Parts: sequence; C-alpha cells; structure tokens
Amino acid sequence: MGDEKMEKSQIGRNDPCSCGSGKKYKKCCLITNGKKNEEEIKNIGKLPLYKTLITDSKGSKVVMISRERSDGNIAFVSILIDEWKMGLKDCFGSYNTPKSMLMREINSDHLPFIEGNFEECKKLIKRGVLIAEEIGTKIPEEFEGFRKIIGDLDNVELTGSLYKCFECGEGDLPEEVIKVIKKTTIEDMKRGICGKEGEIVLHAICDACKEKGNESEDVWDPWGDDREI
Repeated sequence: MGDEKMEKSQIGRNDPCSCGSGKKYKKCCLITNGKKNEEEIKNIGKLPLYKTLITDSKGSKVVMISRERSDGNIAFVSILIDEWKMGLKDCFGSYNTPKSMLMREINSDHLPFIEGNFEECKKLIKRGVLIAEEIGTKIPEEFEGFRKIIGDLDNVELTGSLYKCFECGEGDLPEEVIKVIKKTTIEDMKRGICGKEGEIVLHAICDACKEKGNESEDVWDPWGDDREI
C-alpha cells in the first residue's frame, strides 16, 4: 500500500492518470484530488495562507498561492500570466499535496520565486483574467477548477490601463498603445505564434520610465516554448 501511495504522489501532470481514465493527470484527478473532504474544499479560500509567491520577472510572471489544510497538506494553484500580451495563459494546482512536493517546485532553479504580497498577486491575477477576456484567450479549465484557492476576485479593484508598463509593471499606457498591443496580440494568436519564435514582441513603457531612461531589452519566458502545459 505504501508503494502504491508513493507511485501516485510522483505521477507527472502530463502523465496518464493512474485512475485509468485515459486522460492526462492534469485533466483528471489532479483537479479532483482531495475532494473527499467536500466541506474543506468548499471553504478552501478561507484556510490560512501557507505561501504567496511570484517570479521576479518582467512581462511574464508565475504566481503561486498556497493554503494549509487541516491535515497538514497543502492546496495550491500556480498561474502563468502574460502581462504584455495574452493575459492569464496557463494554470495548474492541487487541492491536496504534501508540503515536500510543493517545496520541490518552489526551490527548483527553473522558477525563481520571491515572496509576494497576497493582495497585489490577486490584482495581477484579475488583470490577467481581464486581458484574456478582452483578447479572446481561452481561460484554462484548471483555473476554474482551482480558483477557490485564491479567494474572491470580485472585490479586487483595478485602476488605470488594461496593460501596464513593461519596465516598472505599474505605469499606465496611452489608449493608442493599448490598441496596438491588442491588435498585435490578436493577429499573432490567429497565426498561432503567440509565445513562440516569430511572434511580435512589444515592450511598451510608461512616460515616467522613459524620462528616467529605464528601458530594458530583457525578456524572460518562465516555462519556455517547448514545455507542455
């Protein structure tokens, strides 16, 4: 029995689900894992926060929000947000995973996480949703499955432009620039090249950053073009 539990805990999210459904784990039991305790799942957004993390990067960010369950395990959601084009782009998580497995993900060299402010992370997630809805990006079904972990987004207030300055991440952009970003993104999506080699890369910065000369050429793609999500 112990070996069977170990095998299930080590299954990859793109591997066939061990339940025999024929689906990938991320499309099957990864979403429903831990739902035996329906009352705790129903109130998952009220559980104490364990860690709120964000990647220290520009353009594309990964936000991870985790909560501690009554049994000592963790419920977490990890969200990829393309701030400068597609908005909320990808998501995965679990309602019931050991802390050790979560820490391995956090401590991996692939995603350089730093501590994030919970309310600011919620704003980033909501803006990612609004961008995706505006552009027509398909919201991942995993996000709908795990959004309870984040908590209520309806009361999160956003101000200013839909897209923000690529450099500082906070400055507003003129409406004419927003139109160009939206048009370019939609065209790249139709051509199937968003997030891939050959896409049009736009680095729009606010007036304040222009005055300070704070313009960078760096672009960081946290999950890479060839990683299956």
